[in-house]
Amino acid sequence: MNYKISYLIHPDTISTLSIQEARDLTGLEIENVLQQLDAFDYQINGNQLCIPPIPIEKWLSKLLNIQSNKSEIILKTDDRQAMIYLMIYSQYRHFTVYHFQDLLDVSRGTIFNDIAELKEKISATGLDIKYDRIKGYHIVGRHNEVFKLAKNFISRLCYSDEGRYFLFYYIFSMNYTLYGQARDLLKKYIDDEGYRFVLSRTDEIVFLMILSKHMMKSYDFTPIDSFDKIKDLKIFKFCCNLLLNFYELEEISTYNTCIFTICVLTVLQGEIHEPAFDFLLYLSADIIHRVEQLLVVYFSDFKRLLFDFYNHLVPAFFRIKYDLEITNPAMATIYKKYDTLYKITAQAVQPLEQVTKKKTPENEIGYFTILFGGAMNSLGQKEETPANPRALIVCPNGVSSSLILESELKKTFPTITFTGADSFLELGNLSESSYDFIFSTVYLKHTKPVYLVNPIMTQQEKNHLIEKVRNDWKIDGYNFPSANEIIHAIMPYIHLKSGVTEEKLYGVIYHLIYDFNHQKNNDKRKPTHSFSKLITEDKFITLEKIDNWEDAITLASEPLLKNGSIEKRYVNAMIENVKAFGSYIYLGEGIAMPHARPSDGSHALDISILKIKVPIKLLENEEHQVDTFIILSTLNNQSHFELIEEINTIINDRKLLMRFKSINNYADLKQLLNEI
Repeated sequence: MNYKISYLIHPDTISTLSIQEARDLTGLEIENVLQQLDAFDYQINGNQLCIPPIPIEKWLSKLLNIQSNKSEIILKTDDRQAMIYLMIYSQYRHFTVYHFQDLLDVSRGTIFNDIAELKEKISATGLDIKYDRIKGYHIVGRHNEVFKLAKNFISRLCYSDEGRYFLFYYIFSMNYTLYGQARDLLKKYIDDEGYRFVLSRTDEIVFLMILSKHMMKSYDFTPIDSFDKIKDLKIFKFCCNLLLNFYELEEISTYNTCIFTICVLTVLQGEIHEPAFDFLLYLSADIIHRVEQLLVVYFSDFKRLLFDFYNHLVPAFFRIKYDLEITNPAMATIYKKYDTLYKITAQAVQPLEQVTKKKTPENEIGYFTILFGGAMNSLGQKEETPANPRALIVCPNGVSSSLILESELKKTFPTITFTGADSFLELGNLSESSYDFIFSTVYLKHTKPVYLVNPIMTQQEKNHLIEKVRNDWKIDGYNFPSANEIIHAIMPYIHLKSGVTEEKLYGVIYHLIYDFNHQKNNDKRKPTHSFSKLITEDKFITLEKIDNWEDAITLASEPLLKNGSIEKRYVNAMIENVKAFGSYIYLGEGIAMPHARPSDGSHALDISILKIKVPIKLLENEEHQVDTFIILSTLNNQSHFELIEEINTIINDRKLLMRFKSINNYADLKQLLNEI
């Protein structure tokens, strides 16, 4: 259901208007309007539309495509408390306990408990909730904190179906047209200025505009550091004009606009042209280089990755700097599927933490990890030759999710030609003749077939998708028959025992296929060149001291030169890389891992270690005192991943690291590696 239909309906009275008025109010073709109004038993009398009263619950069931009544939708305690805070924050009326009960359908005692717990939670930010008979419930404290907490609560509620339902319910109880007016105005300004928002987060800004009306009109936010820089941005003027128009004001506080601009910056997507953000472009390059060095890979399409990462980093930077939350529903999958890459990414974002002066939240690291995961999955992939069928990827969850989904789908369906990952907002601009079907992470009504997918799929989800697409388009995913195909082939030749049905047989075969594919994928991940196999006694060197880090790299490389794994120019390249790019080889805890590109003279996957009793300074940096040099040579961008994973296992486990640091002979090293 299109939200613009809200312009035509009312919860309590019959709506009567002409067909032309309906078209003008919604901006939709009248056939589209009438098609959507079919759900509400409208009547046409000549040129007049007559629409019966549409209660909020009925309207939301169509708008949000849900079947449940409000009484059947239960909010978690934290979400219920967030909703109470936002109601008070909006100052739509003088709130009493009754108003909270009416919306949330809980007892008076539950509301009192929620308010008490909420007061305790927000007290850490210097905020409090008070009540008096004149004002009702109201929030006291620094307005920056009041606003920031409202933004975080909106973001949290938007990531659950139940939370979104109650946000919509509350806003439509205020006014049926308020949401449409805010969203249409925001879209107009976005289109006029050429900005792009992450579609799944656009509603966060719409809800914030609506619920912040009282705050924006009544208060000046306390100035905070860097606001002078915010008001110099082009997007500041965009936000100022948007708020003036929406709130029908002649002027608005600079500080209020700054804090709103920061929130808008956290949901931007696509190219961001602000000269003031150039430092974030350099920061992006630094982080990518660190990931390359820690993983010992070189991203072939560095320029694309740089701008993708930069466009993701800009909103992340403002979220981190100003403590604005983002939910990452894929974290459990990221920990499971990209554990090593997550840990490496966490190390690589240290330059960001130096700029923000804050620890990067796990959810943000997770999104960075997804982005790098997509780039890693693309390593070694060949460009597919044009062939039918052709698929379009629609992923409005942001650039990180788009990249990894595109990469996963290309690996899963190598015979499909993908036209690229496009946002939902761009879909209407593409010719339908350029693709045959769509993979989308959101529900989508379209004339072409649409396959709903998650940005990061489990093996079971992938199997279901493969079977569906193969059946529909007669193409291959994995070269393995589906459960249905196997049953169809064997049924003429078997007799089912009593109590065994085709459905049960299907379940058994399906799980066998799943287990086989899962085991096959696990087997692929088993190391073929482990640390313990590669490090032999002649490649483990101990020394009392050495003059400088260049000599240390040269000495540590000698075993690999002798056995032909590397050439002399590879040693020179490692040294020159440090001089050119800085101390990127430093892993922390006195460990450095010099390496260069395979094309610089590397002929085998190999490793050697030099341990020095007296540490030396890398590039004369007191903070980078090195006593262990691990020389790594590789054949390509992928052959050494298992080896890197083993090294990171040691570095990230405090007990293993301390044992590794204390080792001064090959026998002890071998014993440690065999235990991992």
